[in-house]
Amino acid sequence: MNKHPGGRPTKYQPEMGVTAIDLMRMGASKVEVMAKLGITKDTFFKWIKEIPEFSDSIKEGEILCQSWWEEHSRKRLDDPKFNSRLWEINMRNRFRADWSNVQDHNVKLTLTDADVIEKANQRLKELQQKRGEEK
Repeated sequence: MNKHPGGRPTKYQPEMGVTAIDLMRMGASKVEVMAKLGITKDTFFKWIKEIPEFSDSIKEGEILCQSWWEEHSRKRLDDPKFNSRLWEINMRNRFRADWSNVQDHNVKLTLTDADVIEKANQRLKELQQKRGEEK
């Protein structure tokens, strides 16, 4: 067993990355992988952060998992029993980055004090001209 720098041995073994890939290749979720490896979410995400080979395995597994779900559903599209709405909800929740229909429309705008003062002065002139026309 490998020793963690703090002295406590880690449960991580290199074959665990292979196991994760194999499971995700069959459509398994990260939670299923955690259960099969006998680890908690905290440990799972800690290993992703601290163990590059495990992180790489999970990244590869995510691609394989999504591919599995897309391929299996594509093959069933003509099946009258195929629940396309349920499948869509599943895909949107599992693979948000690729399947979300929500788009990010955040715009970052940077204004200097000079920009704000200039715009305020322009607006003030417009209002003064409008007031002059009303008299």
